[in-house]
Amino acid sequence: MLDHDAITLSTFWRHCVADSRLVLPERDRLHVLTGRRHDNQLFAKQKPYSMSSVTANVRGGGPLLEQSQRERIADVLLCTSPYVIDIRCHYPVCVVTKSAPQIIDRMVIIELQQRRGVPHLHALFMDAERHRTAGPLLDALDVTSELFDRFAFTAVQIQNAYFSYGLIQRHDVRALRKEALHFAATLLESERRRRLRVLPHSSQRYTPCDLDGLMLRLGRRLQLGATDLEARDGAYTRLGAAVALGYLELDDGYALEVSQPLRVRLRGQREDR
Repeated sequence: MLDHDAITLSTFWRHCVADSRLVLPERDRLHVLTGRRHDNQLFAKQKPYSMSSVTANVRGGGPLLEQSQRERIADVLLCTSPYVIDIRCHYPVCVVTKSAPQIIDRMVIIELQQRRGVPHLHALFMDAERHRTAGPLLDALDVTSELFDRFAFTAVQIQNAYFSYGLIQRHDVRALRKEALHFAATLLESERRRRLRVLPHSSQRYTPCDLDGLMLRLGRRLQLGATDLEARDGAYTRLGAAVALGYLELDDGYALEVSQPLRVRLRGQREDR
């Protein structure tokens, strides 16, 4: 039995499949267009939007439109969550007893571990009253929902989401899977060797470097550009994609900064959060 209340953006890691390969139909099961076919501005309350209130949708859909900083934070967290397949704004749900549809602030598609192979709809609201009113309707449609709570995330998690989003905002992360996976494997192997070299019995020395230096090293090793600038930028793009796709996990409490060494979690290092 699916516990609807347990599924929130901050707990996707418990319930959802990371980097899902589901191919979405043209319309979801509520008959709303998916991906870029959905017009995020059609049912918006305020038109038009300025470019400062638009977030690029790195999950392959149309640009995400914001009317508050809270929505901006939610969109950046959604874009960099490895569990999100599709993001749509101002999503209409038709109600037979009403002439106008119920508008959902954000509707995302995820794949639940309990229901593999099936796209699942999850709604995010920014207003408590609208969530209270629409919640029972969505529950009856087997759509999970939540009132988005930015305080369910630490300041570091939000900072890292912004950092990672900045590296991939010009890309569709799905198109970077192959490059990001190779980059993550190279980085993780490098990190394993580094940790062995700092053990007391090691006869080799390892000179640690900051994130900027590491990206330059890996960019050169993987030949990601003709110049150092291109190589480093190519490594940064792959780093952002690897984090957003779930190929790399950062240590708890670690904040991404170009002047600090990178701290990533090795596979099998942690079973719970």
